Amino acid sequence: TPNSPASRFGAGNYLYIETSSPRSAGDTAIFRSPAFNAPDTAKSCRFNFWYHSYGATAGSLSVTMVAGGKSTTPFSIQNVNSNKWIFSSISLASVSTAFQLSFTGTAGTSFTGDIAIDQLYFTGCCAVQPCAVRPITFDHSVQGFYNSPVTGSSIVQWQRDNAGTSSGSTGPTTDHTLGNSTGFYWYFEVSGSATTGQKSRLISPVYKKPRTTTCSATFWYHMLGATIGTLNSYVVPSTYTGLNVVTLKAVSGTGNLVPASTQSGNKGNTWFQQKISIKMTTEFFIIFEGV
Repeated sequence: TPNSPASRFGAGNYLYIETSSPRSAGDTAIFRSPAFNAPDTAKSCRFNFWYHSYGATAGSLSVTMVAGGKSTTPFSIQNVNSNKWIFSSISLASVSTAFQLSFTGTAGTSFTGDIAIDQLYFTGCCAVQPCAVRPITFDHSVQGFYNSPVTGSSIVQWQRDNAGTSSGSTGPTTDHTLGNSTGFYWYFEVSGSATTGQKSRLISPVYKKPRTTTCSATFWYHMLGATIGTLNSYVVPSTYTGLNVVTLKAVSGTGNLVPASTQSGNKGNTWFQQKISIKMTTEFFIIFEGV
């Protein structure tokens, strides 16, 4: 398995196929996406991901796309033996209907052939969810949210958790949705190697262009602890990707992004509601930044 996992930045999670016994050569594992809407801007739409294929007997990895009743394989590798994360990007320029993607990993001839994938995301398109969506609770999955690297900062990752954080006198003991220890939330851990001013960014999925000018997003936050820093939120167009997410430069290219909301300091052992306006004329996503 990868020795530098989790969003490729040293901590966190990824998906992989285990090729040790009882697996046999040719065994397959398939990971399917939900069905996505047709891209609104197909010419610039791309599906991006990172993969890790390491071992003398690595098998194969392919991506299959089903759209309009037709199946294609826009990505495929075989017998790649490289102990590093490799980036790949698939154009969806020809897609004009709803579509679904699936990863197929195939075992090689022995146990030295684990293959992993991580950080799956769209750029330039594919607002797969409308502005008005069902509540996002994180109780069953990460629901498309993922960590982003932050320039000039060491690894401080957001983590999906429940029943209290690993540090005392800080963090929630229950989530807001269920109000008990079985419910999940995201938090970032500042104990250990974290230093003052380090940042951690959590990125939402891409959402559709708002249908009205009154669209808003509401979330709940918890900030308990004598040395609490800052929580910022940003609303940005779907084209705001790559290095922009790392540096948080303004969309205009001059200066830095202005937060849609910001909260600092110890708020006590309580969940608070925050509402932010979504004044976007294009597809968009939200960045949550902990400092």
